[in-house]
Amino acid sequence: MKCTLTYKAKSFVISIPEDGIGALLFDEASKQTKIAPKRTIIVYNKNGDEILINKDTKIKDIGVSTFIVKDAGLSLDWKTVFLLAYLGPFSIAIAFVLLLGDKLKWNCYFTIGFIMWELHYVKRAYEAISVHAYSQSLMPFIGVMKNVVYYWGFTLLITYNMYKRSQTIDKLELCQIIAIPLWFVSECLNFYCHYTLAHLRPKGSKERFLPKGFLFNRITSPNYTFEISGCIFFAVYTRLITAVIFATVGGSYMLMCAHQKRKSYIKRWPEAKNRGRITPFTFL
Repeated sequence: MKCTLTYKAKSFVISIPEDGIGALLFDEASKQTKIAPKRTIIVYNKNGDEILINKDTKIKDIGVSTFIVKDAGLSLDWKTVFLLAYLGPFSIAIAFVLLLGDKLKWNCYFTIGFIMWELHYVKRAYEAISVHAYSQSLMPFIGVMKNVVYYWGFTLLITYNMYKRSQTIDKLELCQIIAIPLWFVSECLNFYCHYTLAHLRPKGSKERFLPKGFLFNRITSPNYTFEISGCIFFAVYTRLITAVIFATVGGSYMLMCAHQKRKSYIKRWPEAKNRGRITPFTFL
């Protein structure tokens, strides 16, 4: 069968067997464009969306013969990016308390806050390794740097400010006590949403499916809902302006991502217009 590969303004017609798989396209794309294999991305258009293919994809099952080749540039695979982003904060917080040594007052406030912060990133690292299914293989270097600066930078700010606050707090207030179990529930529900999303598609498939069940019937991205609520309850517990800023910056970005995902869903599945972005209400 004949297939066309397009890269920038050039097109290349290649021949592959009827039972050919994506690996053949990647080999030809690298030969024709001189892009390193690890940096080669191949997509095809379907219903207005660009769908990534992988090396195991059966070409005849896709139903198209024209593919777009892209250069990922300087990049890292998504799993490595997430491990950098999540294990970094976990390690930085530990290094910080070790450096403080006897200066640190391990009172109830700091101990619980530290455990909340560390457990959050243990969960995120576990999800990166064992739960998440990555629809894209590589993240551009600029995206890597944004993730590292955001997570690592806020870890330093929040850990330092928790330490300073712990010097003046003797006991927890009611709102702080209530925030602890609410944070834990948010973390558990966030994990459940990630687990559900990871099992939407068959193993090895890059095809997209409309999430259903639980809150997915009413909310486009409930995983973001609980990620944001977890950050809010953490901010309520710590009573730190840096934690509020962390939740605001992260929440704004997640709302933007949920908005883009909702638009993409509606293009493919019109019934998705009845879902909100991070709430059951269609305006939010």
